[in-house]
Amino acid sequence: MFKRTRYQTGCLTSEKRKAGPDAWIFRWRDGQNANRKMVVGTFQQYRTKAAAMKAVETKRIEINKESWRPTTVQQLTVHYEQTELPRKTPYTQQVYLGYLTKWILPEWGGQLLGNVRTVPVEEWLKACQLANGTKAKLRNLPTSLTIRQEILPFRQHLTRGILKWEARNVGR
Repeated sequence: MFKRTRYQTGCLTSEKRKAGPDAWIFRWRDGQNANRKMVVGTFQQYRTKAAAMKAVETKRIEINKESWRPTTVQQLTVHYEQTELPRKTPYTQQVYLGYLTKWILPEWGGQLLGNVRTVPVEEWLKACQLANGTKAKLRNLPTSLTIRQEILPFRQHLTRGILKWEARNVGR
């Protein structure tokens, strides 16, 4: 009988320690349904549960690598930084990380991939006080993020609509 693969979010709890500061503990089940846990860090390292959850995101992706598919721009970016970006030259890595951390993630990081639409991206790019070449790079970077993951709806929204929009405005 076919067994359904499940996406595991895990559980983040706080635990008191006999020696040292309290710690954040991440718990999950492995493929054989055995309970696993790992220490994420201390309360001094991660003052809030949200900060500790952000630190666990890479482990959560690793646990769910067969069934995992990014749902937000932030998750897609984390995956890209771990798997695709190391294949680029050091200079390209530095430039792409700069674009991601300074421009794309603050504006779009929390957005669900399916909710990213062409018109808001166009308006955001128009409002950015940047050179046209930089805007083009900001527009094209999400496309390179999604190509290897085959996230077609996100790629279609960004590239097809904006490229059509640019083709209409070339003569202006």
